[in-house]
Amino acid sequence: MVTRPMDTWADLVDGRLGEFAFLRVDIVDHSRITAENAYEAVQHILEQFENMVEEKVIAHGGQLWTWGGDGGLASYYEGANITAKALGAMSTAFDIVEALVPFNEDHKLPRTQDKIAARVAVHVGTARYREKVGRIHSEAINFVSHLEHNRTFPNSISTSHEALIQVWTDFGDRFNPSGTFENHRVYSSDKEKRGASALAVDDKKIKEGFGAGLRFAKGMKDKLS
Repeated sequence: MVTRPMDTWADLVDGRLGEFAFLRVDIVDHSRITAENAYEAVQHILEQFENMVEEKVIAHGGQLWTWGGDGGLASYYEGANITAKALGAMSTAFDIVEALVPFNEDHKLPRTQDKIAARVAVHVGTARYREKVGRIHSEAINFVSHLEHNRTFPNSISTSHEALIQVWTDFGDRFNPSGTFENHRVYSSDKEKRGASALAVDDKKIKEGFGAGLRFAKGMKDKLS
């Protein structure tokens, strides 16, 4: 059997279609925080937050493609398969959320009741690479951005089924089903705010769905081998 070569950032050239894992992070109530706190103090803390996020992205093999003051998009391409890429994105997501408490202890806003909170979302999919990464657009990028903004609670992580099945062994027990969104089954790390109704899911169907997804993923790996 021929071993599929590992994808590396060096392989990417302008216009090449690639398979990525994506992470979207956004600061909750950014507009209010910037309006109600001293400008220079807020900007310094936001810069420190961006630096913290980028350090964690890089530590797991990713790149921070865009940042807009209140959040940004990271991508993961290096790895032998999409599982390795999804693992990098999901590991980063939990690192960011778990770092929020110590970050707020070390970086206090002028209004002490205000804290930096973040929403994080993870998805996998394709995109056509551009050397100017700010111009990269794809359905997968649009979806992870919408998932973060519309279906993610503060200080928690949302993920698509497509991403979660890739990292189920490491992270499956840290998520619960939260319905469907834009024709994707989605899951949340938040176990308290969603209520019992959001958890009323047929366990048998969930397990069957994961089984089918894992078989599909294995079949795709075999085809690429």
